Amino acid sequence: MTLEGKVKYIKVVLNLPLKQSFAYKVPAEVSSRVKIGGKVLVPFKRKILSGFVVDQIEREQS
Repeated sequence: MTLEGKVKYIKVVLNLPLKQSFAYKVPAEVSSRVKIGGKVLVPFKRKILSGFVVDQIEREQS
């Protein structure tokens, strides 16, 4: 679970011919289940695609 006052983001690589990752905000209710290397479903250009988490970032909530 995220700490109070912090927001969790993940970087996700998608199975697309792109050489970059994309950042997504993680909803608090699933934050404890999202791990590096885990498979996730994310919105991308009006579709839902599967990808893998390559990094996690926690930022202070503003």
